[in-house]
Amino acid sequence: MKSSPVLQPLYQQLKSRELGLTPAAAWTSYMTDSYHFTARLAKFATLRLHNGCVNTISWSEDGRLLLSASDDQYLIISDPFDEANPIKHRISSGHEGNVFSARFLPETNASSIVSCGADGSVILTDVNRPDTYGTQVFRCHNGSSYEVAVIPGDSNTFLSCGDDGCVRWYDRREKTTCTLCRDDIIVECKCSTCSIDVDTTRPWSLAVGCSDSLVRLYDMRRLNKPSSGS
Repeated sequence: MKSSPVLQPLYQQLKSRELGLTPAAAWTSYMTDSYHFTARLAKFATLRLHNGCVNTISWSEDGRLLLSASDDQYLIISDPFDEANPIKHRISSGHEGNVFSARFLPETNASSIVSCGADGSVILTDVNRPDTYGTQVFRCHNGSSYEVAVIPGDSNTFLSCGDDGCVRWYDRREKTTCTLCRDDIIVECKCSTCSIDVDTTRPWSLAVGCSDSLVRLYDMRRLNKPSSGS
């Protein structure tokens, strides 16, 4: 029998969820609205990493590392649990303007990063190969590129969106640099595409946030694949 979290003490709520006795949706809804839970949250670290607005931040798959990027045009990989030496990598991104979005590619042990920014470029960074920093560049968006997204379990493909209304789906097995091509476009809107995300539980489901106030949903299985030329 499924239990309700509403009248249970916090410990019992956590235990019930661990044992699968409380539905995920009910537990999440209650915990995010619970004063008794949120009052227990406390800041455990402050990281001084950048010189400029921090525009994007994301965790590695194992939850050990943070990737952040900023107006200072740097990508920083940090370990927030290492108080003595939190910064593990400080990488010049190769972008010529503010970096708006950066993500680790899945299944790469936090060694591959994709980023985008105000200059419109989308850049691949191999953390372990400093000699290649800023060389794997896709200069295909006309205007700023606002966000990149990765696909769960896929270490080779990634997406970007931007001012030009395009959502692009790249495959680094096909190419690692490109300029003003249309090969990778899978969505083309008449307004700016400002944000994108891929459903972690259904990795074919793509959500696109647009400047016309709409959110558009797409089944990526029905869209043209990268490098299709259409």
